[in-house]
Amino acid sequence: MTHKLKLSALLALALLVTACASDKPATQSASVDKAAIVSSTDWSASHTVEVDLADFSFSPGTLNFKHNTPYRLHLVNTSGHAHTFSSKTFFKAIAIDKMQKNGTDVSTASLNQDIELKGGEQADLYFVAPTPGNYDLYCDEFLHEAMGMSGKIAVL
Repeated sequence: MTHKLKLSALLALALLVTACASDKPATQSASVDKAAIVSSTDWSASHTVEVDLADFSFSPGTLNFKHNTPYRLHLVNTSGHAHTFSSKTFFKAIAIDKMQKNGTDVSTASLNQDIELKGGEQADLYFVAPTPGNYDLYCDEFLHEAMGMSGKIAVL
């Protein structure tokens, strides 16, 4: 094998290894700067989406959001019992500006899986979903998901 041929073979092998190593979904390989998204977003342009948490249902049961668009997710527990708006993967994927419960700002530091609302409570979550994806939605209260309190979230 000539020197040029060996060099070409090594170069082809290096390109192949690089191509295989980068064969990951964009959500895993791309780092998203959530703080930069939050600070550069015009929150006054937020789209409001309301979700009612009732006894064993979310209404609507399917939520559709556009990526890179600011939203105010308005959650209302219309029942007399506690419910959660739970989706661990969705909360990990979004850039959160703030959350309010019953009109009062609350910390989002521990917001990593769900928002719990007692009967009659309301919450507003301001967020941007930077990348498309599909997520399961459920209520984490005992047996609520088994009784049908589940749904889907799609970021398009």
